[in-house]
Amino acid sequence: MTHEERLKLLTEWRDASLALDEAAENFTSLLGIEDLERCPILLAAWRLHEAYTTSLSARVGDKYDWLNWWWYDAKRGKGTCEVTLSAWDKPKPIRTVEDLCEVIEADLQ
Repeated sequence: MTHEERLKLLTEWRDASLALDEAAENFTSLLGIEDLERCPILLAAWRLHEAYTTSLSARVGDKYDWLNWWWYDAKRGKGTCEVTLSAWDKPKPIRTVEDLCEVIEADLQ
């Protein structure tokens, strides 16, 4: 897979994930739902998101679960998101999908 192909897939994943996150936030606010367990449709949507993320991780060669890390732990590049890889001289912030793609590709080498 080329860098451009991988980046395109990651960008589509990010865009779809952000759209789901926004829709879920709007829906829960509208209905006053605080717990996903009380909303089967949203619970199902997030389970589909998890399956999509797992499938995409395998497809792009994400051997170390970087997609989930970037989405949940690094808060889509807004949280603590500095990474040190053996292939790099110093830590780098992973803020964008382009940065995420770089991490995955560095692990493939």
